[in-house]
Amino acid sequence: MRFGVLGPLEVRDDRGRLLLPARRKERVLLAVLLLRDAPTSTDALTDALWDELPRSAAANLKTYLSDLRRLLRPDVAIDTRPDGYVLDVARADLDATHFEDLVEEGRQAARERRFDVATERFTRALGLWRGPVLDGLPVPALVHHRVTVLEELRLAVVEDNIDARLALGQDVAGELRALTDQHPLRERLWGQLMLALYRTGRQAEALAAYQRLRETLDAQLGIEPSPGLRRLHVEILRADRSLDRTPPPASAAIPRQLPAAVPSFTGRARALAELDRLADRARGDRSGTVVVISGTAGVGKTALAVRWADAARDRFPDGQLYADLRGYDALPPRRPLEVLSRFLHALGVPPERVPPDLDEAVALYRSTLADRSVLVVLDNAAAGDQVRPLLPGGSGGLVVVTSRDRLAGLVARDGAARIALDVLTPAESVDLLATLLGRERTAAEPDATAELADLCAHLPLALRITAAHFTGGRIADHVAELRRGNRLTALHADEDTAVRAAFDLSYSALPAPARRLFRLLGVIPGQDFTVDEAVAATGGAPPATEELLGTLTDAHLLHRDGDRYTTHDLLRLYARERARAEETPERRDRASHRLYAWYTAHAEAAAAVLYPDMARLPRPAPQPLFENEAQASAWLDAERANLVAAVLHAADAGGDLAEHAWLLADALRGYFWLRMATVDWLTVALAARRAAEGDPTARASAELSLGNLHFLLSEHARAIEHSTAALRLAEEGGWHAGQASAHNNLGGIHRQSGHLAEAAAHFARSLEIDRRHGLHAGQMASLNNLAIVAWQLGRLADSTEYFTQALRLRRQSQAPQGIALALGNLGELWHTRGEPDEALRHLTEALGIHREIGARVAEAGNLTTLAAIHNDLGDLPAAYEHARTSLMLARDTGERRIEAGALHVLGDIHRRAGQEADALDCYRQAALLAREADDDFLAAEALIGQGRAEEALAIARKAGYRVVEGKALTALARAELAAGNTAAADAHAREALEIHRSTGHRPGEAHTLLLLDRVAAARSEPDLAAAYRRAALELFTRMRSPEADALRDRV
Repeated sequence: MRFGVLGPLEVRDDRGRLLLPARRKERVLLAVLLLRDAPTSTDALTDALWDELPRSAAANLKTYLSDLRRLLRPDVAIDTRPDGYVLDVARADLDATHFEDLVEEGRQAARERRFDVATERFTRALGLWRGPVLDGLPVPALVHHRVTVLEELRLAVVEDNIDARLALGQDVAGELRALTDQHPLRERLWGQLMLALYRTGRQAEALAAYQRLRETLDAQLGIEPSPGLRRLHVEILRADRSLDRTPPPASAAIPRQLPAAVPSFTGRARALAELDRLADRARGDRSGTVVVISGTAGVGKTALAVRWADAARDRFPDGQLYADLRGYDALPPRRPLEVLSRFLHALGVPPERVPPDLDEAVALYRSTLADRSVLVVLDNAAAGDQVRPLLPGGSGGLVVVTSRDRLAGLVARDGAARIALDVLTPAESVDLLATLLGRERTAAEPDATAELADLCAHLPLALRITAAHFTGGRIADHVAELRRGNRLTALHADEDTAVRAAFDLSYSALPAPARRLFRLLGVIPGQDFTVDEAVAATGGAPPATEELLGTLTDAHLLHRDGDRYTTHDLLRLYARERARAEETPERRDRASHRLYAWYTAHAEAAAAVLYPDMARLPRPAPQPLFENEAQASAWLDAERANLVAAVLHAADAGGDLAEHAWLLADALRGYFWLRMATVDWLTVALAARRAAEGDPTARASAELSLGNLHFLLSEHARAIEHSTAALRLAEEGGWHAGQASAHNNLGGIHRQSGHLAEAAAHFARSLEIDRRHGLHAGQMASLNNLAIVAWQLGRLADSTEYFTQALRLRRQSQAPQGIALALGNLGELWHTRGEPDEALRHLTEALGIHREIGARVAEAGNLTTLAAIHNDLGDLPAAYEHARTSLMLARDTGERRIEAGALHVLGDIHRRAGQEADALDCYRQAALLAREADDDFLAAEALIGQGRAEEALAIARKAGYRVVEGKALTALARAELAAGNTAAADAHAREALEIHRSTGHRPGEAHTLLLLDRVAAARSEPDLAAAYRRAALELFTRMRSPEADALRDRV
């Protein structure tokens, strides 16, 4: 008997006859059972059939089930299980599961590059569809997600099939045009269309398709195409040869996040078999199978999940993700956004692409996992709402959730299967004790061993801890001793009592120093820790503390993983309980303050090494705890989760501890910027702001941090809001460095937005504050920012003065990177002013420093300017070599702005060499990359190179880019002269000449004078032409340009 849901509901017998239930409700019931591969309870079925339950709902359901059983006998059975009803249908007999299996076979063939087999499987799979799922029947909420995922998979398979056919060299452009009309926001289809057009020699049409998508996305969603599509666009512009051949499958990051499996794992055969069955079901199942392992505390849920996941790694070739959600922990539960951020990072998503918004992060997570077979283990979940954002949606993977709760909502609403984990059987308990204590010993005392297992309520955690403290001798004597001590007499009551009794037993057997250490470990805010953190919490000596940590590890109260220690969530709670019972509040507070002072001291020391010039809260100079940047970065990376947890705990605790919240947040601001860790950054900054209520200076630091974050996210309105608040609070608190930094922030936002006058005003105010209060680091930043704005405004002399002052301060600070940065800026500026010798001198020194310290991005920037200088001097081989090296470095480091600059200079080199087609190609690529980098200055210059001077002029005038405005006018004049419009050419050129002279842009002035020579000659004004020629010769001679030699003969 065969069943169909991919279209109208179908039931056909072996002879092909259509058999359908008579009642509509029975058809819906059958459809639900077909789409649910897990047991479905009576309540769930009645909810699916009736919006308002009649009194006879249960009786009616029994009747419908009886009728269906008669219809389907003897081929198919509806099984009744303790947790509901299951329709036992082979995968090949239901079109939906047969479809999924064919899809998985096709994808496996594609991964193996057997594209002919892949397209055959995909075509067969798509042929199973007869219309929308359950066409003509209402879709109950119980299976709505499954239906949605099937529909999505159908379209994804269409795309997979197109990929396979493209790899086979088939022309699919016509089909793709129709598909993009039907699905105008489906970017993968657009990318396939672009590639199909390009491979059939229609490059212009491919580029036009990209432009159409870009306009559609902008009009409907206000967004740009994805980075992948933008890269494809650039590759088509470049006529990249890699597009002509079938690329290998993209190598994605493969996460391996599972913790170490528990040694001596015993039993659980049925649960392991059920997990295997569900994993088989998940193979090719786009609905994304979810299984909940539920059971009491200490029953071994995590041990089972990790043990099975480790053994099943080959089933999920794209990796395993793991997160402890801390649903029942002494620590705060993990927020879904925090987990998503870590998952996305593990999946290879760059930090800057991880959104700090939950809905956006969920969407990106599901898109990233859409075509991957990944196992996700979500440990210690408290509720379904904590889990749902972490479900991948459609995927060929499996999600394993562990919880003390049954998570009935996840089962009913999300279709999760459930494995209810009970305590070990008596035989399994004895087997575990035999493994832990030795089989000869337990075999010699079977009755005592069984009694000990019974006393431990057959809980794995209690059994392990009890066995860890067995000191030898007879097991019967050990049990008798335990009974005499009244430690385990209550164990028959329940599992919770057994666990607590095992903890008491283990804890009381420890020496006093180990007990104290265990208690005080409860103040550590994170999930794991090092010896150093334990030393900080207890105030003990490192060797003694490490020895005591070994004692706790031997007692199974801690688990060691490398140089870090962790413990079970129940033991964390127990440690805090013991601390409350045995430590005075004063001693607990002292332990917390020691630890948080340690965190703060190390974070501040790392900040001093990594970003010494960043404005920070007024604090004593930190101790030099790190020798170099690598050590500081490594410590922050290792402790990041604990530092975030520390800020949150300190903010919630308040009192004296609250200070550490804003001090840590202040120290971490630069680190989050370096790592682009936007989710943690937002979490920490908001917590610091909450903790700093009533302290204007501390609150100003938090607002500065939020302003930096939103500026990084290009959310300029919110960045201005937070930076303005920071300025007001810093003024209120008398924090001068904060005031200057707020002005710098506001200036940077206005400069990025093209409001140069406002930017200059803020930078000038920042410099004034820095100078008045002797803030040297702030002065360097303010001078650098003022120089850049003055440069863009065309005030090149002012820019030179600012950069020179910044260099003087940098040399005083003796920081190589800062000195090289200032030298490079001055070198680029001297080139703009037409002083090649000064430019070469500064840039050569900068390049040497950058190469010595390994600053590859800055090295690429220096090489770009050196290439431009050599091009202007007529040394094309040197120019080309520098430009190509710069381009390679920019692409290696992913620095789009410098890549755009290198391409622009390459365009200039090609143009000077008479290679106009190559020049235009470079300019087009440069303009695209400049837009992606939100750099209007570079984009406008690239547009000039392409001959789109009017567009460049509009950008320059709107932003106030005077140097670019002059260049655009010169280009317009050249175009008008070529068209024979000498009057317009003369007007544009004269205006350009005035701008070049006012800005001090000597190269622009010289080329415009040369152009005016031609204009005057065309207008029969030989004397005026000669005057222009002489003036141009003087400038070209001063600049050592090859144009001087040609002009000299004419003069």
